[in-house]
Amino acid sequence: MMAQDIAKLCYELYKIDWMRRISADRQIYAYKDWYEKEYEPHVSTIHNTYTGEAEPYYDGLTFENWIEEFGYDGNIYVSYEEFLDTEYQNEEYIRVLLDNAALYLRYLMRGGRMTGNQLKDFIDMFQLGNMPVFIGCEGYTNANDEDNETVVDVIDGKIIVHDACGDYTEEVTSNKN
Repeated sequence: MMAQDIAKLCYELYKIDWMRRISADRQIYAYKDWYEKEYEPHVSTIHNTYTGEAEPYYDGLTFENWIEEFGYDGNIYVSYEEFLDTEYQNEEYIRVLLDNAALYLRYLMRGGRMTGNQLKDFIDMFQLGNMPVFIGCEGYTNANDEDNETVVDVIDGKIIVHDACGDYTEEVTSNKN
């Protein structure tokens, strides 16, 4: 999953979360408002040559497009670009939104790199102390080094940390026992 894909997933989940937080009454009111102000004035009939009957034809905004333009009582979730600049930067909100360790790891890896300490914090956060995690190569001694950049992946239920050498020799365990 590419960084752009995880961002798009997070945005769609954010929109669902935003919708969940507004009342059902506001959603119903908005749909009725669309029907009266948008649908009815733009619906007409056309002749169906196969059945010989008149059928409704609508050439206005779909409900989804109408909501994007007018919102729910004038309110709507932020645009994708605004989301990337605000909500997407809030790691705690995204962790709760994703509610999945593998997806959250992909979110954390959106820049492509993570330090050994960030990885250990991730393991602690999701209580993954029993999940096999491998890191290191010959001459690589300090998984706690803040300057150490590593590439992390989830493969076959294991968190694999690829370093410059590409070897997996040192097991990283949780900070909490």
